[in-house]
Amino acid sequence: MIDNSFNLRKFLIITSPLSTTIFFIIIDSVPFYLLGDFATKTQLSFIIAYLWICLNPESIRPLFLLILGLLIDILNDFYFGFTTFFLSLILFIQKKDNTLLNSVDFKITYIKFSVFIILINIFSSILEMFSEIDMIFNTKNFIIINLVSLIAFPFLFLIVRYYNKRLKIYVE
Repeated sequence: MIDNSFNLRKFLIITSPLSTTIFFIIIDSVPFYLLGDFATKTQLSFIIAYLWICLNPESIRPLFLLILGLLIDILNDFYFGFTTFFLSLILFIQKKDNTLLNSVDFKITYIKFSVFIILINIFSSILEMFSEIDMIFNTKNFIIINLVSLIAFPFLFLIVRYYNKRLKIYVE
């Protein structure tokens, strides 16, 4: 007898790379108010996509990465294709060598992420300054975005690792 019943839990686990990234894209679309009237955008969806690529590069397909990257760009006021370019670059690098960005030791993974996110934010700031000549570099916003990203990374890592373990159980 074949069991054709729909298992919601299995469906949510199997689609967790896509669903968690979309969930955090929605969270990112809301400004993060830190000090009164000062609002900044978070990079949680970018971090979640980065983590899925690092922990399980086979779980996210390039077409989904393109769509997710463009959504992140639109909602975070990045340049069109900026996130997709870097996430695709990470995906292709990680597919060649699974241990490059993800290490057995979390400290090494965290240091690699820290360097990566700071370089991405520097590159993004330089790109914005070249496109808008009269723009002044906002040091406060740059520091807050990096601090929020670095503080959120361990918690998001735990979430993605949990769902990745469940995903591997259902796939096998």
